[in-house]
Amino acid sequence: MLFAVSTRPRFVSFALIGWLCLAAAHAAEVELSPPVSKTEAASGEPTAVKALLICGGCCHDYQNQKEIISEGLSKSVGPIDWTIIQYAGEREVHADVYQSKDWIKGFDLVVHNECFGGVTDPDFVKGIVAAHVENQIPAMVIHCSMHSYRNSSAADTWRNFLGVTSVRHEKSKQSMLVEPTAAGKSHPVLASLGGENWETVNGELYIINQVWPGATVLATAFSNETNKAEPVIWTNQVEGTRVFGTTIGHHNETMLDPKYQSILADGWKWAMKQE
Repeated sequence: MLFAVSTRPRFVSFALIGWLCLAAAHAAEVELSPPVSKTEAASGEPTAVKALLICGGCCHDYQNQKEIISEGLSKSVGPIDWTIIQYAGEREVHADVYQSKDWIKGFDLVVHNECFGGVTDPDFVKGIVAAHVENQIPAMVIHCSMHSYRNSSAADTWRNFLGVTSVRHEKSKQSMLVEPTAAGKSHPVLASLGGENWETVNGELYIINQVWPGATVLATAFSNETNKAEPVIWTNQVEGTRVFGTTIGHHNETMLDPKYQSILADGWKWAMKQE
């Protein structure tokens, strides 16, 4: 089941097939940094960046998260012309947006907030990555995107694109103490933390089995299950394509935290080479 939404610059409106659901009150709680736009029209007015947000699959509140993400980014980075596609809540969904060879063309950035761990078709998985790399379209990968396509024989192609390998999370859900690494303390993506730690209001900590060569870990959180620091925020580069990643984002209240919103905004700017 597919829901497709297209929005216009400076605001987000969701015209859904058959029904309408808004949670705009969340965005009012978030204070963000001044806007930064990709380009400006001849009049001096900022022009909209075209972004695609893909969400859906297992285990998360994508109905509200798509609004939290898109509205927060629009408030902080300037006008964004959003196309938002939400799928049903199964792990096995083959998102039909990826079926077209040219699905990525016309967009300046793609946000992946999907949870399709049951999809195994290797050509399908490789095609998603190839579209980003061949067209040099940056990405933001959030939370369960790291667990998507994990049962495919092409899983490592996806993981190399993400920057990390993860197949599970801690059993308990609780606040996490996010600590910038040495690289993170001076990186523009974590400028809002000012080199300080951030304790999330809630959290689901992903266990990271591998950090891929193109990735730079910017922040970690300590796992009581593995007894070591697990990467939670990073940047990655794959053949010149920039990817910002975070495993933080299971709970809406964490996504609504101004620090999370600021990190997403600065991750966007880094991915778009606006830093």
